[in-house]
Amino acid sequence: TGCGKTQLVEWYAAKTGRPYMRIAHTESFDKVEIFGQCQITSGDTNFELGVLPRTFDKAYMVLGDEITRTPAGPLMTYGTLLDRRELILPEMKDAGIEPLKPVEGWSFVAADNTKGNGDGMDKYIASNVQDSAFLNRFDIVHDMDYLSTSAETAMLEGMGMTAANAAKLASVSSLLHKGN
Repeated sequence: TGCGKTQLVEWYAAKTGRPYMRIAHTESFDKVEIFGQCQITSGDTNFELGVLPRTFDKAYMVLGDEITRTPAGPLMTYGTLLDRRELILPEMKDAGIEPLKPVEGWSFVAADNTKGNGDGMDKYIASNVQDSAFLNRFDIVHDMDYLSTSAETAMLEGMGMTAANAAKLASVSSLLHKGN
């Protein structure tokens, strides 16, 4: 928590000139809002796009933040998207609606406080253990830690803070991280 996972993805999207969207996986996660749903209008079945497939027309970088908090059903939908690069929901299949595919360059990145294998300390109680089939869909895994005290001091000095104040703030920050 607080080591910069979300900001790293935002920075990378900005550096590569790509649009960015964050999907927060919280207790209020809404599958319909994220993926979409079938609607029947005047006897015709159509698919109303959720926020995720609305990104498919550009080379978005989509962040699935706190991915281990995702309920099982939506997690399987993400798995298909990562495997086949297509979004298909059971109701789409039943209605004869073709899978939705993102453009070339579109990517899905996940960030979390665990590595998908739960948390033995109950520190991140809402984290779910992920099966290796889901975890193996990610080509790159980057473990992040907090900046060292010296790196944080240098960063703060680079932002215009005096050396003495930067050292004090970095020292307090280090103590806070240890207590995390």
